[in-house]
Amino acid sequence: PLLVRPDITRKFSATGTIDRVLSEQRRTISGLLSDSRLNRLVEFETLTPSAAYTVAELLSDLKSGIFREFAAPAVRTDVYRRNLQRAYVTALAAKLGPPAPPLSLPAGLPPGLAARLQSQPLSGEARAQVRGALAELQATLLAAKLKAADRPTKLHIADSLQVISEALNPKR
Repeated sequence: PLLVRPDITRKFSATGTIDRVLSEQRRTISGLLSDSRLNRLVEFETLTPSAAYTVAELLSDLKSGIFREFAAPAVRTDVYRRNLQRAYVTALAAKLGPPAPPLSLPAGLPPGLAARLQSQPLSGEARAQVRGALAELQATLLAAKLKAADRPTKLHIADSLQVISEALNPKR
């Protein structure tokens, strides 16, 4: 990305730049797609339907930004963009898997603090929005597959489609 300047990065670190960028990408996506955030957006939409920023809008905005190259006549992505896209697909797919076990909190925490620290599971409403976003992304990727301009992009699209397919159609 524009923030990574190889001429400067090589002076202090020969390796690890891609992993450091990926770590930040994952952290940001995780925060944006946290169960509590998605649940709050559903709640706000219910309370103030005409003024709320909705889960659907968040997911649409993220898809538009993260997969912006896929609208081009020839689709080509670099490793940083592929990692960002992979992190997004993986995070959405994980939302459709089994819920994470509750945190083991230390005894003696005040009830209000304990309740805030325990994350609420993803609501059915938010889960449905995530499923819809994955289905829409699947269609986008299927169209982009025919326009992939290089091998890494083709393989990335195929891999992303596999992750989405497994999330939408889990083996029982």
